[in-house]
Amino acid sequence: MGRLEKNIINEIKCLGLDLAYSAKSKDYQSIVTGGELFYSLYGEELQFKRNVPKWINRDRVVLASPKSELLYSVLYMSGFNISLEKLQSLAVHKDLYPKIGNEYEDYGVDVPGNGVHNFGVGVGIALAERIYETIINKLKPKCKLINFNTYIICDLQDLMSGIANEALSYAGVQNLNKLIVLCDVNKNPDLLKDGYLMNEDLESKYEALGLNVIYAKNNVDSICESIESAKKSKKPTIIFVNNVSNDKYLGTLNNDIIHKLKNEMNHTAEEYYVEEKTRELYHKIVDDRINRLYQKWQLEYEACRNLNSARLNEILDLLENDEWPIEFDESIFKINEDYFEDLMISNEKIINVIGSKNPLFFGVTLNNGQDNKTVLVKSKDHNPNDVLGQNINLGNRNAIIGDVINGL
Repeated sequence: MGRLEKNIINEIKCLGLDLAYSAKSKDYQSIVTGGELFYSLYGEELQFKRNVPKWINRDRVVLASPKSELLYSVLYMSGFNISLEKLQSLAVHKDLYPKIGNEYEDYGVDVPGNGVHNFGVGVGIALAERIYETIINKLKPKCKLINFNTYIICDLQDLMSGIANEALSYAGVQNLNKLIVLCDVNKNPDLLKDGYLMNEDLESKYEALGLNVIYAKNNVDSICESIESAKKSKKPTIIFVNNVSNDKYLGTLNNDIIHKLKNEMNHTAEEYYVEEKTRELYHKIVDDRINRLYQKWQLEYEACRNLNSARLNEILDLLENDEWPIEFDESIFKINEDYFEDLMISNEKIINVIGSKNPLFFGVTLNNGQDNKTVLVKSKDHNPNDVLGQNINLGNRNAIIGDVINGL
């Protein structure tokens, strides 16, 4: 690891510690040990362009764990539109969890860490990527217009959730190979077993669910090599990043601990101090890497627009402006003359009208879709061999149906 790289990681960690202290957070172990993971992702691997926040082919980042101090530290270091003063205010008010919506334009986060339901959201985003990629490739073969990865950041305790199991099970059976889970192993698995919290063979478990399993050491080279390997996999991947610190960083965070930790990293003890020269050099590293990718992508985009394909332009307009005009013929939508009708039947009529006019309108159901009238009657089931089938059946994974829909 080079000196500049180490300095950037230390800046990320030290700012994270200040945010954690302002928020009165007791967990600082993951901040001290997790800086390598966040630097590797944002500095070396993630496809994003901070001054083009609505780039439709940017990678998506989903937090299943509330690791907001480190996340916002690396976002500030990466140059997103958020000031130190704003960060400090958010930390003091314990509001480092923006709502899901359009925050990416300001903060650079797609789905913040507000619970394990985000596993399902991440799966929905990866599902949407595959649908867009497939339909665009039918219109323009071998096109790379949509070709992004979705990253879910979690820890071992998040994986104990039944919701996580449902989501990753569905990702496995659907071969969502653009989904990459980064599990921050900041607690010793053996201690969890001794405490009767976990006794699973994680590698066997996730391989059985259809995932590619990789173990990474807690250094930039190992993490980046693992992510690069995941990008080439034909399966969704879970990467276990081993940053267990043998409980060295336990206890309540206070000024003395912060000063000691900053001193170990050769950093000033001054609160919310960031070395601006280091931050600017970091921006240059990231921008140089991304600009090459973005320029190549722009040529693909222009080639797609120059095709003058009405359907392709409709898809691009939807991605860029959230618009897809649908002509509505009221003659094919009728209810009983006495205006009394079961709402499920009305819903079935509405979704089938929309679904027949928009290939990107999907019905997401459990096994009881026929009973609930949530099936698009003229469409096939969605599966890895028929990605454009508009009926997405989650089986009996009822805990994640709303989350997958949110992700889509």
